[in-house]
Amino acid sequence: MNTPNNQQKANLNKLSNQQVSTMDQEQITTIDPNLNPLDFLPKGWHWEVEPARTAFHLYKKILAGPLEVNCLNTDCQAVNSLIKDSSGKQLQTKARLTCNQCKSHFTPQLFIETYGARRGIPVPKATTWKDILPRYLSNIDLDPVENTATAANNNNQESSLDPRSEASERDFNNEMPVSRPKKRSADCSPPYISPTEESFKKQCDILVNQLQTVEKRAEEEIILLKVENSNLKIKLDLILKKLDQVEQSKSVQEKEVVAHQVLIPRSVETSKNKKKKTIVGATNKLTGLNNMFRESANQQLQTKKVKRLIAKQPTQFNKTILSTNLKNTETKSRPTYAEIAKKHAKTKEPEEIKKMQAALRKLSGVKPPYSGTKAEMKHKVSRIYVQGIQRMPFRELKKALFDMRFRLSKIIHIDFIGTKTSEFTVYMDYAASFVTKMKSLKIFKVLDKVNPAKPLDPNPNNEIRQAVFNSYTNRIQRAYDSSTRVDFKAYLLDLAIETGIPLTLENISETDYSEPSTEPASETSTVPTQLLSQDFDGDMSMGLSNCPSDMEIENGQGGSLTNSDLEKELDLLVCQGLLKNDSDPLNLSE
Repeated sequence: MNTPNNQQKANLNKLSNQQVSTMDQEQITTIDPNLNPLDFLPKGWHWEVEPARTAFHLYKKILAGPLEVNCLNTDCQAVNSLIKDSSGKQLQTKARLTCNQCKSHFTPQLFIETYGARRGIPVPKATTWKDILPRYLSNIDLDPVENTATAANNNNQESSLDPRSEASERDFNNEMPVSRPKKRSADCSPPYISPTEESFKKQCDILVNQLQTVEKRAEEEIILLKVENSNLKIKLDLILKKLDQVEQSKSVQEKEVVAHQVLIPRSVETSKNKKKKTIVGATNKLTGLNNMFRESANQQLQTKKVKRLIAKQPTQFNKTILSTNLKNTETKSRPTYAEIAKKHAKTKEPEEIKKMQAALRKLSGVKPPYSGTKAEMKHKVSRIYVQGIQRMPFRELKKALFDMRFRLSKIIHIDFIGTKTSEFTVYMDYAASFVTKMKSLKIFKVLDKVNPAKPLDPNPNNEIRQAVFNSYTNRIQRAYDSSTRVDFKAYLLDLAIETGIPLTLENISETDYSEPSTEPASETSTVPTQLLSQDFDGDMSMGLSNCPSDMEIENGQGGSLTNSDLEKELDLLVCQGLLKNDSDPLNLSE
């Protein structure tokens, strides 16, 4: 049996159920703040916001047309190498384009400014992830502290409402007011919204979202249509150019056809004439061949007769015939300057022949072969570098040169500067004939433009350059110390001053080089340092440890190059004059 108290409790339960349902609807409208917006965003949502969306559609449209997309990096310029990429995490993710060749990154805005400006496509206004959320999720709060606090309060309030217990009636009445005529508590709850009004609002929001999506699609279609229009214009231009080319080729072909039609009868006539001429020429060739065969047969018979007669004659007669034939068959070579001088000299004396030969060389503009130093021109000496001569004792080398009819009296000095490279110092009037004879042997090679003071490597370091210079200095010093020839020592002193070599003068007293003065003579016997270059230390043997360092063809060493010992005084005077030379010691000629 339902008592008044039970009836009152039933009414309260119904009212509480209705209030809870209205609260659920209110909770749907206000959205739980603990929700994560990433759960409602689509995958790759950062390419759905502007300007990334417009940039990607523009890139796809250009790829679909005839044009190509180059990398925005000026150093790369790779073709169709851009791919989709992103930076950042969660809601801070941003879209970007990356080149798969140079790995450079570019913003969508830069891509639109580069390729969209040509097609009249502006950079759209930037949007965020909030603009692509559903309408009913637009009021999500991102503060996690407030979200947890509000969630805790709502849970406490919901847990305090228990209409089934009698002790909670008073609290329930205070929280959920019932229409009573006498006592009415203050209403602090939000205003009640009917389900029809809520559904209407939801429908409005859906329509607004649909309208926005339609507008976005319309803008995208407009962009794509602009791109298509530009591509069609390019295609039309290409087609028009091809049509112009076809028309030009047609006009050229028509002209050729007309010219060919005019030339057809002429070509027929000329072909007939050519056939007649070819027939006549063929007959003439046949007759000529027959005559040639007859003549060759007659010659063979004659040669056989001559051979028979020669076989019957004595052997001396055969040798004379062979020698005359060889002389007739040999080609006449170009005469040398020496031969011309001998032919035109009146008295046929050696001095006159030398003067005439020098005059011929001067008139023809032929310079004597030398390494290019001033010392060589001053002393009429030439340094010639020959490659291909194996290292050997100098006595054997002299004997070999003598056997090959080289003029040892004209060779002043020989030195090995490498494994198969030799330096010959000869008189300048014999240099040309020496070079021509070496070249005629075709085994040895005469090197041009050789500077022994510098390394052969075009880009050497300072150590190699210094080592080569020191080796060259030691070689000049040894040649000077071992020589007894006045002219050769004078040449070496000039060469040392010109190339900046600190040459020391041994076994010579200071009085021979000093001019008369009141000051006392110095105790040293070296060339003054102010006249030569700075002193260099170190030595590089260049592989000469197992062989004699240098050689001079003079007294008792296989040649007839002798000089009297009385000329030493002249040598000292020459050296004294050389020490006053003002030539640049660092001017190294190549």
